[in-house]
Amino acid sequence: MNSIILDRFDALESQLLENPIVISYKIIRREVAYNEGKLRFKATFIDGSMAEFFEYLVITGETIHLAKYSFHWQDAQGKLKYRWDNAPHHLDLPNAPHHRHNPDESVNGIIQLPDIFRILKEIESLLLDERKTLNY
Repeated sequence: MNSIILDRFDALESQLLENPIVISYKIIRREVAYNEGKLRFKATFIDGSMAEFFEYLVITGETIHLAKYSFHWQDAQGKLKYRWDNAPHHLDLPNAPHHRHNPDESVNGIIQLPDIFRILKEIESLLLDERKTLNY
């Protein structure tokens, strides 16, 4: 087993436990081998929206490489909010295959690879701002 990946997955689960926007979460898959790891989980947030996150990591030396990922966030009615992934479509976009699907069905290329911790922080920021706006 790889301690770098184990530590990352443990840190992520700690963040889910402590995050004020996460109502519940369920780990669907957590596999750690010598030089790779896979994690899939679902989370429900304070506004009823849900997300499913998947990442497949490969270790080279001491460096984690995000080989495959899909971070899908939808509202309580199942409508897409955002999805970040590196599925090999939209190859005409900058930094393909990395891209983001938007609520209006458009797709943007992304320059900086998404990080699962940063994506959770973005969702947290958006939901807490929305909550302040709605005064609840």
